[in-house]
Amino acid sequence: MKQKMLNLGLVLVPLLLFATWIFTSWTLHYQVHDDRYMMEFVSGKFLGHGDAHLVYINYGIGLILLALYQICKGIDWYGVCMYLFQFWAMGVFSYYCIRKQKNWKRKGIVLLAFYLIFILCWIVEVTSFTYTTVSALLGVTALFTFAVGDNCWKDYIVTILASAFCMMLRVDIFMMLVPVCGIIWIWKFIASKEKKMVYFLIALGTVLVFCYGVNQIAYQSPKWNAYMKYNQERTSFFDYDFEDKISYQEQKAVYDQLGISEAEVKGLESYNLAFYDNQLYDYMEDLAKASWVSSNTGIRRMAKEVPILMGWLLHSSKMLVLFTLFIHMVCLVYLILHKQKGLGIVYVASVIVYGFLWGYICYKGRFLDRVNHSLLLQQIVTQVALLFMVKPREIPFLQKKYQKRLLLCMGVGVCGILFLLGARICIKMHGINEKEGSYRDHYLMEEYCAKDEDKFFFLDVRSVTECKYIFSFKNDNAYENFISLGDWYGNSPYYTEKMEEEGITSVQDAVLHDKSVYIIAKKDTDFSYMQDLTTEKLTIKEVDEITGGYDAYGVYQVLANAQ
Repeated sequence: MKQKMLNLGLVLVPLLLFATWIFTSWTLHYQVHDDRYMMEFVSGKFLGHGDAHLVYINYGIGLILLALYQICKGIDWYGVCMYLFQFWAMGVFSYYCIRKQKNWKRKGIVLLAFYLIFILCWIVEVTSFTYTTVSALLGVTALFTFAVGDNCWKDYIVTILASAFCMMLRVDIFMMLVPVCGIIWIWKFIASKEKKMVYFLIALGTVLVFCYGVNQIAYQSPKWNAYMKYNQERTSFFDYDFEDKISYQEQKAVYDQLGISEAEVKGLESYNLAFYDNQLYDYMEDLAKASWVSSNTGIRRMAKEVPILMGWLLHSSKMLVLFTLFIHMVCLVYLILHKQKGLGIVYVASVIVYGFLWGYICYKGRFLDRVNHSLLLQQIVTQVALLFMVKPREIPFLQKKYQKRLLLCMGVGVCGILFLLGARICIKMHGINEKEGSYRDHYLMEEYCAKDEDKFFFLDVRSVTECKYIFSFKNDNAYENFISLGDWYGNSPYYTEKMEEEGITSVQDAVLHDKSVYIIAKKDTDFSYMQDLTTEKLTIKEVDEITGGYDAYGVYQVLANAQ
């Protein structure tokens, strides 16, 4: 018990120091606008009251967040919980790294190596968080604790908790982990033949099915069920090779067959689908199933996408890719030196699985840093877990005391190299972080709209999707009198409810005829698609501007048949 408490203290002190460094030295922000939208839904900023339907995140986590916002509304609980998940995962991970180390020197070196590797691989994702990367960190924590655990229920419970939160945050990330975790489970079961491993699997399955069932029940109403189906179709069309499909001239035959005009294609390109009311939303199923979806699949698609993925990885993730390859090499050599045939099979099987996963990403043709980094992190942790699972052999030609000295020197040397690389990454990323932290565009728009509560503002989707949202503990979560002209939640019950609250039955009619409705967009935004949709003569007048951010924005009023 004393040893466990000492291990716990050794884990908590550096974790608190790391958290203090993160919160005091970096500008923390939401990496993508998806997280900001979900925060606004559950906090009440969007509708004036919170709702646990977060679309991409399981309803169970939505309920937890909703309860927290109701207890204390003035806090950004969404961001706080994301950091609690991350720091909990880090604490658990580091605890399982050191708990079997026999002396304090080795514990200290392993703990130092853990934080240096974490900084090297994950500092960007910590300081610029999204539900995808938080899910990935929880997932690899589940993988590691199960792999190096002692097949006891304490370890199983930690694994189940990490797995459940991983799945509830992002199902796709969890599914990436399942095959490798399955391989490790099979190997450990064959090695131990313990029945409680089967009971663990049943317990894990029960928890995951329960979480999944809660989510299914939450979205079973006709309006939410219809929206979720629509959103899958929207994702299929917009998120995969959209740029290749959007040219009306190149895809004229397909668009003509679907009854979609060139003006409507401009609307698809603008992402401002709400301006068309339900017209373009109703086309989404046909667009997702159109002939081009299957015209570029299989070997031809893979041949096209693999070089693109390699270029993407080497451009934006070079250090992480090189470190992943290095860990693979170290793991393979270590397994060979220690004659670990069983773990060698696990290693080969995991490499095959990861090959299929990278192939699937190429097949889908959507390369995102947060997804690529999550898969690279998973590979790194898998190899590290295999290293921890090896029972070290003595080196025949070295005395035992010299072996310990050699390992100590190697550990110090590796930490030194990791420190230099980590420092280089931190210096580089801190400059980028400060620059991104100065992007106050969303706040400038929010402040501008809040000055006049009697007006309502629509935001051009392409103008705001890259706006950074800064994380801070305090957030008044005040109702926003603005909304995007579409985006992924554009056809959702949320969107409909907000329009009803504002007394808007037709977005297009409100934009064209309501003098209290305005559009905020970047100065160079093309509004020609609006004129193409109506026989009325439109005058698009810039009535004000919003400056001081990364981009310059205009506040526009659309006047129909203006004299």
